[in-house]
Amino acid sequence: MNTKTYNLAKYISTIGSVFLFTGPLLGFLQAWKNIFHHNQAALQGVSLTLTLLGVFLVGIYLLIRQNLKKKTPYVHTAKDLKLFYSSIGVYLSGAFFALITLIFTLTLTPAKTIMIVFAPFYLIEVLCLIAASMLESMSRVNEQIYLYQEENKRLEAIAKQDQSEQAAYSEQGIKRTNEGKSLLSEIEVTPVVSEDLKAEIQNALSEQSLEENEK
Repeated sequence: MNTKTYNLAKYISTIGSVFLFTGPLLGFLQAWKNIFHHNQAALQGVSLTLTLLGVFLVGIYLLIRQNLKKKTPYVHTAKDLKLFYSSIGVYLSGAFFALITLIFTLTLTPAKTIMIVFAPFYLIEVLCLIAASMLESMSRVNEQIYLYQEENKRLEAIAKQDQSEQAAYSEQGIKRTNEGKSLLSEIEVTPVVSEDLKAEIQNALSEQSLEENEK
């Protein structure tokens, strides 16, 4: 579990909020200007679908967020929990006002009445969803710092392990090189050893030296 998990989950709430903004607004524009007068029923269906889908996505996000809160190794403070649960309440309020706004735009007449009712309810919806997003982000600031630190510790441990393995490999290579040089010195003072064997050992030492330089 890392900070990317929260960032990916946040996209769900963002898309849901966009749907909640768009659904009632389309219904209002249709009722106010009658833009699609030949397809009024279809547009109303689209507005209703977008709003319900937005409510669904926001609900899914809150369930995922609650599940992540339970799984995280971070111990939440009282302030973190207060901000988190406040964000849930404000998210639900925003979704509720989105539904109410859509119902008004689809059922009320005439257009002036819709305008009078739509403006305050839609404004409350927008403010609720923006405030909820901010509260939720604030509730996990300390947790994200903690997760960043844990991730850095893990990466540092992996880097140290790689350095230890590389050092051990280099030490073994030096040991093999010294043994090869010692063997070559013994061979040079032994006349019965063929020149071909000496050349093979010398080539092996050269290859070993090249490998160490590449490392």
